[in-house]
Amino acid sequence: RLMMMLALGGLAIGAVLALMLGNGISRPMIAMCKAMRELASGNFDVVLPGLGRKDEIGEMAGAVEEFKVQAVAKAERDAAASEVQNREQAASRRAELIRFADDFESAVGAIVSNVSASAVQLESAASTLTRTAETTQSLSSQVAGVSEQASSNMQSVATATEELSASVEEIGRQVRDSSRIAEAAVVQAKETDGRIGKLSHAAQQIGEVVKLITAIAEQTNLLAL
Repeated sequence: RLMMMLALGGLAIGAVLALMLGNGISRPMIAMCKAMRELASGNFDVVLPGLGRKDEIGEMAGAVEEFKVQAVAKAERDAAASEVQNREQAASRRAELIRFADDFESAVGAIVSNVSASAVQLESAASTLTRTAETTQSLSSQVAGVSEQASSNMQSVATATEELSASVEEIGRQVRDSSRIAEAAVVQAKETDGRIGKLSHAAQQIGEVVKLITAIAEQTNLLAL
């Protein structure tokens, strides 16, 4: 009976010791797994359990802690590299925007100069055409007067043959002058058409500037994003 009691007591003590050892290993392992899941999710502030232990649990905790330190260092390096890349991209966008602005300013300046020059030329051509029209009208009046004079001279041809000849010569000269002035008016009209063509070309250039303004607006929107 005494031996049986001793055997039962030994079994009870063994069960208690096994339970204590199991809890001493399983609980730190469960805590370690939880901490490793936190690290995997990016939480580098987690404190690893078992770092102060001198057994296998402590060694495992030390290895995981080293992995944590390396992961933190890599994350810091990646963040620094990303910041440098972002700064370089921003500088490139600023340089591109400045280049677009310079090109736009140059294009606008050239178009304004061309339009101003064409406007001055058109104004000069209009003035010349007006003067030519006035001269043509004056000569037409003179021709009409000479024609009337010739008609009157024809009625008295018997008594004024020499005067009629002089009048006919004057009419011929006036007609030739009128022809030259008419030709000059045609030339001026052609030059005016050429200048109007230049103005049309300048209008096309203005359209190109509008397209350039639209492109700059799109680039500005990209920078804002």
